[in-house]
Amino acid sequence: MKFAAAVIICGSPKLVRFAATDTPPQKDAKVTEAIKPIKYTNVKIPLWLFHCDTDPAVNRLGARIPFAMLTGKATVDSKGELVPAPGTLKSADRLVRYYVAKNKTSGNEVRYTEYQYGKGERFRDLGMVTQGGYFSWEIAYKNQKMIDWMFNQVKNPEK
Repeated sequence: MKFAAAVIICGSPKLVRFAATDTPPQKDAKVTEAIKPIKYTNVKIPLWLFHCDTDPAVNRLGARIPFAMLTGKATVDSKGELVPAPGTLKSADRLVRYYVAKNKTSGNEVRYTEYQYGKGERFRDLGMVTQGGYFSWEIAYKNQKMIDWMFNQVKNPEK
């Protein structure tokens, strides 16, 4: 194993291209079709996923579906909403939703933080300098808990 853990910000396990005329539901359907069948059992390290709810560049399903598939503790409904099992949503307010569950294959922790960017009116409240729902890396790197978590991860010498 090369890494002890990973932080994935505004990510998706597969590039999905859209037509200029695709509606948001069509985009969600394309992303779901492309990334749901991925073999997530290969993920063996702790992960922390970050995304904005209305990211215009990388569809939010690129983090929601992997969280659900990796943990088995959430589903993504027909509207693209993450529906967590009881106890998985650790905190939620008008700005941030934070989920934690164990990877169903490896037993390692999988975290998911979703910033509630909305239509952009909350970017200053979130601590963003740049107004753009695809800049969730800006907030994630200001998250001292994430920095501490990352530096507390240790590679398993047996792997």
